Amino acid sequence: MYVWVRNCPRSSASTANKVGKTKGSFDAMQVRRATMEDMYQMQHCNLRCLPENYNLRYYLYHILSWPQLLYVQEDNNGNVVGYVLAKMEEEEHAEKVFGHITSIAVLRTHRRLGIASRVMNAALHEMEHEYDANFCSLHVRKTNDAALHLYQNTLNFRCANVESKYYVDEEDAYHMKRFFKGSNPGFYVTESRQFVRQPNTGAGAAAGSAAEASGQRPDKKNSVDKQKEQLELAAELLEEDLKSSGKGRRQPHQQHQKGGKHGKGKK
Repeated sequence: MYVWVRNCPRSSASTANKVGKTKGSFDAMQVRRATMEDMYQMQHCNLRCLPENYNLRYYLYHILSWPQLLYVQEDNNGNVVGYVLAKMEEEEHAEKVFGHITSIAVLRTHRRLGIASRVMNAALHEMEHEYDANFCSLHVRKTNDAALHLYQNTLNFRCANVESKYYVDEEDAYHMKRFFKGSNPGFYVTESRQFVRQPNTGAGAAAGSAAEASGQRPDKKNSVDKQKEQLELAAELLEEDLKSSGKGRRQPHQQHQKGGKHGKGKK
């Protein structure tokens, strides 16, 4: 995972209320579930923030497969300034379902406001309570100290192992997990890159929840009409994407990842 954030505060109702007072145009920040209409803005945010990019079809694949796991942060003008893209997977030779963070990004102009922790908490809450996930996994570059601080100190992830040359530029990645049930058996990575045992309990370890992050609980009911509408909109977006490709517009390249049928998202 590759998201540059610095010392993000814990997600809470009080923090959410204070965020808007930090910057003048940010008095109505809102975390909400992503919709089809957000896909272009999420992709744009990804292109501006990260070297690991994906084409529009990959975003549509996520929202059509796991609509509960995509969250965006809006500014006061309704523009997407941060997002999380996540999915569900299954362990090989086991019946344990787990979630995976494919990508998370926050625009440089809106960092240090707790956005990353809020969208992450919203997705983690859904993994645990809607999908009954055993744990959530993600990858982070070894040199990304700010993101590592967020995952370990705020979201209570622990390092399971190091994957050598995980990224296209051959940088190593920490493979991190947060268990929802029981204790987390992973290691805490210190500033000197030493691995120490510092387990956290899975249940209740993370700060905040989706309700705290967004101020409202997502509606679990997805009507047939709503699903049909989403599919129709997805078809329209794909058609526009294909037309744009034909005109020579620069398309983001979807990385071919390691492992899994669809590959692991690289952050």
